[in-house]
Amino acid sequence: MKSLFILIIFANLLFANVGKIVSLKGEANITRENKTFQVKRDTLLKEKDILITKNNSKVQILFKDETIISIGKNSTFKINDYLFENKDNVKAEFSMIKGVFRTITGRIGKIAPQNFKLKTKSASIGIRGTQIITDITDGKERIFCTEGQIEVTQNLTNLKIIVNQGEFIAMHENNGAELLKNKTKTKDLKEVNKNVSIGENKAVDTVSIIEEVSSPEIEETTSNVNSTPDVVEEVNEVEKSEKVSEQLSEQEEAEAEAQRIADELAAEEERLAQEAAAAAEAKRIAAELAAAEAQRIADELAAKLAAAEEERLAQEAAAAAEAKRIADELAAAEAQRITDELAAAEEERLAQEAAAAAEAQRIADELAAAEAQRIADELAAAEEQRLAQEAAAAAEAKRIADELAAAEAQRIAEELAAAEEERLAQEAAAAAEAKRIADELAAAEAQRIAEELAAAEEQRLAQEAAAAAEAKRIADELAAAEAQRIADELAAAEEERLAQEAAAAAEAKRIADELAAAEIQRLEDAAATAEELQKLEEELAAAEEERLAQEAAAAAEAKRIADELAAAEAQRIADELAAAEEERLAQEAAAAAEAKRIADELAAAEIQRIADELAAAEEQRLAQEAAAAAEAKRIADELAAAEAQRIADELAAAEEQRLAQEAAAAAEAKRIADELAAAEAQRIADELAAAEEERLAQEAAAAAEAKRIADELAAAEEQRLADELAAAEEQRLAQEAAAAAEAKRIADELAAAEEQRLADELAAAEAQRLADELAAAELAESLKELTPSSYFENNNSKATYIGNFNASPFDDKRQYIEYDDDKTEYAIPEETTISMDIDFGKSKDQVSNGKISVEGQDDLEFDGKIKSDNSIQLKAANNTTGGGGDAYLYGSNGEILKGDIKLKNDDLKLEGDFEANKSDFIDLTQSNDLEELTNLDYFIDNSSYATYKGDFNSSEYDASEQYKEVLGVKYEIPEETTISMGIDFGADSNQISNGLITQDNPFTTDFTFDGSINDDKSFTLTGSGDTEGTGSGNFYGNEADVIKGQVDMQDKYSQFGTSIKGNFEADKE
Repeated sequence: MKSLFILIIFANLLFANVGKIVSLKGEANITRENKTFQVKRDTLLKEKDILITKNNSKVQILFKDETIISIGKNSTFKINDYLFENKDNVKAEFSMIKGVFRTITGRIGKIAPQNFKLKTKSASIGIRGTQIITDITDGKERIFCTEGQIEVTQNLTNLKIIVNQGEFIAMHENNGAELLKNKTKTKDLKEVNKNVSIGENKAVDTVSIIEEVSSPEIEETTSNVNSTPDVVEEVNEVEKSEKVSEQLSEQEEAEAEAQRIADELAAEEERLAQEAAAAAEAKRIAAELAAAEAQRIADELAAKLAAAEEERLAQEAAAAAEAKRIADELAAAEAQRITDELAAAEEERLAQEAAAAAEAQRIADELAAAEAQRIADELAAAEEQRLAQEAAAAAEAKRIADELAAAEAQRIAEELAAAEEERLAQEAAAAAEAKRIADELAAAEAQRIAEELAAAEEQRLAQEAAAAAEAKRIADELAAAEAQRIADELAAAEEERLAQEAAAAAEAKRIADELAAAEIQRLEDAAATAEELQKLEEELAAAEEERLAQEAAAAAEAKRIADELAAAEAQRIADELAAAEEERLAQEAAAAAEAKRIADELAAAEIQRIADELAAAEEQRLAQEAAAAAEAKRIADELAAAEAQRIADELAAAEEQRLAQEAAAAAEAKRIADELAAAEAQRIADELAAAEEERLAQEAAAAAEAKRIADELAAAEEQRLADELAAAEEQRLAQEAAAAAEAKRIADELAAAEEQRLADELAAAEAQRLADELAAAELAESLKELTPSSYFENNNSKATYIGNFNASPFDDKRQYIEYDDDKTEYAIPEETTISMDIDFGKSKDQVSNGKISVEGQDDLEFDGKIKSDNSIQLKAANNTTGGGGDAYLYGSNGEILKGDIKLKNDDLKLEGDFEANKSDFIDLTQSNDLEELTNLDYFIDNSSYATYKGDFNSSEYDASEQYKEVLGVKYEIPEETTISMGIDFGADSNQISNGLITQDNPFTTDFTFDGSINDDKSFTLTGSGDTEGTGSGNFYGNEADVIKGQVDMQDKYSQFGTSIKGNFEADKE
């Protein structure tokens, strides 16, 4: 826990800093919270800091997002706002109050360029590029864009302008209605770069490279290095003893340093063990917290789900009971209405038949008064015979009626059976369809849930990945943050589950709507049943007509018998009776036709009325069912079973009602038959009643069987739905439990991975620190030894060495400076520097650009070479004279150069020992860039100018391809022969000028040429002046650092016939 607390404190301190000083020359101060202090290299910077540089001072700042800002002398710079936590929360704003500044934008400029602002006293700069130079000196304010694009807004007028690469804007000259910009000139950039360039400058561009390599004003604060006596040719015994003493002291210090590093390693191992134990304990606590939290959330979810499920089932049961009650009331009311209407219609029909029979009886009584008595006496015997015949005819009629009744009963039974089979088939089909729809819905719902779970899982994994990345800097709060994240994810899962239940409720509403549509279809089927009843009534009317026709046939048969038995009187009476009978029959037929017409009209009216009432009742019922469906929105899962039970109950009730009505109608028919008929009618009625009772008993049994089957189907359907619901609920709970377990597993894995990652990072950081310390110690030891010979073998690198003369004290014989005006020896000033370039790949004259810079005086210049024993010989150059000096390289890679030198010019004389450190370093053996053609992108919008200088020594003498010719004699091109040219990449044509091949021979003249860059970015050379011939070549390196080519040129007027042909190579200067 102590290590964790230290890590938290360290993180807070680190995050409070926004950048640091990475390079410093001279003096600079920071004002922070009304306090001012002097800065040094590696000083950390914070928001609101104000940095002020002094005369001849230069500073370079590296910010957390890798933004680099170089600040020149006499400059004031302020950090207004800076935030770099993650890619979604970054910003930077700096004020450049006065001075010269160069800005190279870092990651903020790439992630959110709109949040990177530079402010001056008169403008605001929005970046779209990566390099900006600001010059606010001597009353001027110039803003250069050296790479990319910037947007400059004038504070006073809010005018805006886009400044592209190679352009600048002078704000002090823009006072009009619009902002104007200019093309950048090379000399402008050289001037401002000179004020901000530092030897180890991280901001790289074409112009600054030139300045940093060639500027004589390059200076740098160097770290203190333990010095040893210089290698000299003559030493006395005192110096030898001092050297031995110093070496012994250094050995003791090295041993003490090794012991300190060993102690630190042991302490570090113990600290790492403690941190590992603390991390394991934190992991255990996090796992326990996560498990407890997961269990608590699971218990709460289970309790909430159980309560919600009980409430939902109770509401569904109540809604189902309410729906059944409404359906029972509607069915009972409908049955009662139909019964009343049928009873009234039957009473009216029977009354009409009774009236017709009474009228027929009255007519018969009037016709048969006294005559009937006489005829009755005379015809008694005949009447008996007739009655016997009628009895036989009645028996025959009874037989026929029985057959007809049996056939009719059979037909009705078959039709009922067929209708019942069709109804059961329809119900079975409806049940199958309902099952299919339920299966499809379940499959679709399962697919949707699976897809939503997959999408949720992907989203959760993405969120966890983001959370893991974010947790990199907050490892100390990992357990709490992880627990909170799990809680949030479970809450999100709960919200998603509730959304799924809402979707299920909507699906239930859709099923309810489909069931309502099915109910409408059922009612339409019921209307079809009413049409079937109409059809049955028409069939009964047809049967009644057939019965009357049979009675007419029996009467005709009676007439024929009377004609054969009676005399003329009998004939007359028979004729009269026949006429009366015909009239009676006609009246009965008319009455029957009228009854049929009335029955048809009544049936049509009744059908219309029933249809209207059914429609109204249906509308009311649909409205009630719609309300019930809305009430049953969350109980659709069991609605199918409840609806099936309701339909079965309604069918059973309707069937019972119909049987009751038919039984009542049969009883009423039996009562009417008893009153109207004689003994024969009674007998026939009894037989019909018995047959009807049997039929009704069969129908009742069939209805009971149908009800039993319906009950079984309903129970089976209810059980199936209950099983499916239980299985689905069990599966859902299992999925939620699995999801919770998976969430806990992922949380454990993340915690373990984060713990391991932190441990690995700490171990790697510690190992790196120890390795750095060991490397530093080894380097310190190696710097005491001469550079081995292996370093000089096959070494093609170039290096710059910069140092001073402060390693040795003043000595008026060996370590002094003498000015020409007073000829007095003084101590060499501390600010005096020595610098030189060494090209290890050259075969001779490896040392160039040697300078000793003394403030206020002309530089002392020298060059030199590397001797066969790897020592370095220095000699005066240009306007400098003197004996030069010798030097040696120290360190495994020539990191330090130590030596002595003696030079003078017209103003001063200097002699002394110096020490210089390696600065810029280019190892051509480690890079292939200079062997590859320059990318075409380098030439796009490139307006720079460069000078190239080289020689012909990369190829050996070849009499046909590589030679110099004078007076017809060919020989090797001399080493001192050079080639140079200037190239203006921004020109549209004739880009190459000032081409010169210098022969360094008094008997021959130089070759001159110019040329141009071709479309494929190769170049062509053409002789100019007294030179004729051609040449060609290509650019190499990332920024056209090298050019390689060949020439074949002659001097047109030379009396010696001079010419040159060969391959050359030149470097950009």
